[in-house]
Amino acid sequence: MIPIGTSPISFIHKHLHAMNIIFPCSPASRKAWALLIGSTAPLIAATLLTSGRLAHQAFLLGIGWWCWTFFEYYLHRFIMHDRKGRTDPHRHAEHHRHHREPGQLRVKGWHRAVFLTSGPLMLWATWHCNSWLTAVVGFHFGLMGYAVTHWFLHRHLAEILLPRLSRHHFQHHCGHPDRCFGITITWWDVLLGTGQRPFPSKPIKVREFYYGRLIK
Repeated sequence: MIPIGTSPISFIHKHLHAMNIIFPCSPASRKAWALLIGSTAPLIAATLLTSGRLAHQAFLLGIGWWCWTFFEYYLHRFIMHDRKGRTDPHRHAEHHRHHREPGQLRVKGWHRAVFLTSGPLMLWATWHCNSWLTAVVGFHFGLMGYAVTHWFLHRHLAEILLPRLSRHHFQHHCGHPDRCFGITITWWDVLLGTGQRPFPSKPIKVREFYYGRLIK
């Protein structure tokens, strides 16, 4: 039971901390959670009201994917970029190594292969079971998209095929590390005030740094 005078979000944060899943309890993080809850509730309601199997499963898939986009933003901003590295020191240090060496990605090729192979199999299984676990598959599809998109954004071709997202991620690495936290999408940055700012064109040396060993 939630104690009188304690908000549900603060209650959740307190117990996550007790389980050593340490999330920062700041006004910005509480606002982020409130936006997630407020935006997910209509999707859940629509899922409950949907009678058709295809529509029901599609809504569940969408809910899972939507929650991944939030998790991607939240983890990047509040855990990996925690200024004092208090929430998860190891993950914080690993991420800042990526900022020092942008061409070096923690997610390797075999990780991406596993994600891409397991995703369709998981979807097939949950479709035949007609299960609420389809939401988990949606979350997995978001993770799969992240693994591929982050790798692609550190390739030159991204500037042509995904110019807006490429500029967004480039600005995070080479201009404003306190902004542009989204990898696969940018709307959480827009909603939470951490979107792009006016930024000059990319100098050659800065581009070389961003693309790491990809520059010959």
